[in-house]
This record gives sequence, structure tokens and C-alpha cells, in this order.
Amino acid sequence: MKSITTKVRNGFGTGEWADTNRNCRIGCSNDCAYCYARANALKDGIIANRAAWPIEKADDVAIAKRHFKLNGLVMFPTRHDTTPANIQYNLPYLTGLLAAGNEVLFVSKANLSCIQEICRQLVNFKSQLLIRVTIGSMHPLLCKFWERNAPSPQERLQALQHAHEQGFETSVSMEPMLHGVEDAVETFRAVEPFVTEKVWIGAMNSIDTRVDKSNPNFNKAVADLKKLQSHSELLRLHGILKDEPKVSWKESITKLLG
Repeated sequence: MKSITTKVRNGFGTGEWADTNRNCRIGCSNDCAYCYARANALKDGIIANRAAWPIEKADDVAIAKRHFKLNGLVMFPTRHDTTPANIQYNLPYLTGLLAAGNEVLFVSKANLSCIQEICRQLVNFKSQLLIRVTIGSMHPLLCKFWERNAPSPQERLQALQHAHEQGFETSVSMEPMLHGVEDAVETFRAVEPFVTEKVWIGAMNSIDTRVDKSNPNFNKAVADLKKLQSHSELLRLHGILKDEPKVSWKESITKLLG
């Protein structure tokens, strides 16, 4: 089977992963506390307040555009997820990208039923699709706290395993890590057997501006996470996992290495 074209990129954020990106919805029902897409939407005036972000709506302009072959690897989506409530819209859009000849990096805090349907319907595009599941911790309460409406980490792991068993190329994003060094190592060990490409590891970025610290619970959690993901702790994590062939480090960690 032909492998998805992956390479080292000099960008940051999604630019480390893909050459371009596509979306077909505005907002994300996962309602993650650290969401960069919500922060950008607030800054750009796309939404009026934080509470508006989980109320998804179709991006009619993006949906109306004709799909064509783009240069390099296309990441879909970057500002929303694929869920049972929206897969009827997302899957045709993803299919259109693939049918146009694109290689696609599909990223999701994966719902098992959605991944099962994607694997079933897109089997003929297997050589063009890399499925990357975001799992920042294997601890359900941590995930529920930071990623309120997303599937549990156990369900995401099942989804990853299913895609792997169906012969799709698979990857994991551990960005953001939701705790400290030991938790990250535990998470890596859990997902690694079902990964054909890379496990990307990164800290929680711009935590002071993206997380609503007016909420006392988040205010304390941010202070705790800063300690758990301090410069010295991230270097300690790098020391533990640096020789693992499937590990790739996100910019939040590589910038510390000098």
C-alpha cells in the first residue's frame, strides 16, 4: 500500500503537520477548554462569546466550493471535529477531498461509530488517508475536565485500534498533554501498538489566553498544569521518550531543546 507523504515541516501548529487545511463547519461541540480555534474565532469576531462556540453551524461558503487537487498534504478538519451529529455533512466533504486526488490527514477526538463509518465508506481511498486520533491522556476524568463533550479516551483508543485493524495508516496527537510526564508516558505506551506513523507529543499552548480562568476550577488547573509542564519537566519527558522511533515532538517541546 502506498504511504501518505509525510515530511518535516518548518511551520507551527497545524503547519507542522500539513501543507494546507480545510473545514466545513464553524464551531465545535467538543467544547474543549483550551481550544485554539475558539480563541481565533473570538479574536476575529466570528463568534460573540465563548458560549457560542459549541453551537455548530455549517460553513456554507466552504461547502459550496468545488473540490480540486491541492499541493501537499491536506489536514481536515482543523477547527471542528467529526461527531455522530455532523458526520452526515463531514463525510461527504472528506470524500470530495479524496476523490479530487488529495492526500488527507484526518484528525479527530474520535468517536468509534464515526471511525467505523469512515473506514467502511472510504476503503477505496485507504492509500490517501492518514487517520490521526487526539488522545492527551488515558484518564477519563482528566479528559472530561478539559474536553467536556469529547468521547472518552477509551473510546478514542478503540477507534484508533479499529482503523489500524482495517488497514488504514494511523497516528496519534498527544497535543495537548493533559497532565505531566508520567501520564504522558502511560498514554504513549497505550496508543503506540496501534500507530503506523507517528505519535506527536506537545504541551498545552497559550494556556493563559485560551482557557477561561475566570472559572475558579480552571484557574487552579492552569496553575497546576504549568508546573507539570514546566521547562524542566518537558525536558525530562523528552529524555524518557527521545529514542522511541514513533515519537515526534511538537514545537512546544522542540523549541526547548536549543
